Amino acid sequence: TAFNNNLFHQGKEARLSYLRGTRDNQVANVFYRDPSLFGSPWFFETHGFVLDFDEGHFFAGGNRAREEDQTNFELKQLAWDVTIGRKLVGDLSAALTGRLLIADAKGSDRLPPTPASVTGNNSSMTALAIEPSLQYDSRDNPFRATRGWFVEGAFTYTDQVDRDQFRYIGYRAEIQRYIPVFHGNRVLLLRAYFSKQDTVGGGAIPFYELNLLDLNNGLRGVDRGRWQDRG
Repeated sequence: TAFNNNLFHQGKEARLSYLRGTRDNQVANVFYRDPSLFGSPWFFETHGFVLDFDEGHFFAGGNRAREEDQTNFELKQLAWDVTIGRKLVGDLSAALTGRLLIADAKGSDRLPPTPASVTGNNSSMTALAIEPSLQYDSRDNPFRATRGWFVEGAFTYTDQVDRDQFRYIGYRAEIQRYIPVFHGNRVLLLRAYFSKQDTVGGGAIPFYELNLLDLNNGLRGVDRGRWQDRG
């Protein structure tokens, strides 16, 4: 991993990471953010994500699945986001994100494999998505916050462009509250998160695009992907 949070001494952020594991599993991330595009009040972000692994966990039945319902799948995926936005007033800002998503999924060689009947398995997808969002951020530091609020709401529409199988929308909202405790050298973080997905016009949602509770952080004592469903 390499990063610079003050690139060119102009507050621009850049991050690059690559992780390789056993059986040639790998993931790569690249991120760049310009808080003042060409000196304007607009900010610009771009984020690329490449994933290639052969033992993802999927629990058929969603949130009602049992532990013994775990299956395994292979996934190759490229996701690229481009975001542009600006502050509206005070700590309130708005943004618009465009996304390219290319994915190919199939059952893993690790038993038991995810059944071919699961929506999106043994198929590939090239899709475009658009996501408008609103954000309120009064944190004192986005990298190591000690106080303030972070509130975000977004709506996402995704449409497959190489076929007419997948089409879906998503809604999400997140609230974070940072509270300094013990003379300010410790921080208590309270977080609430809501996410929901629905199909559109007879389309479907590929199983690997369903909401994942442990998307960014693993859940202690629970297998990765254990809680994955439309909401």
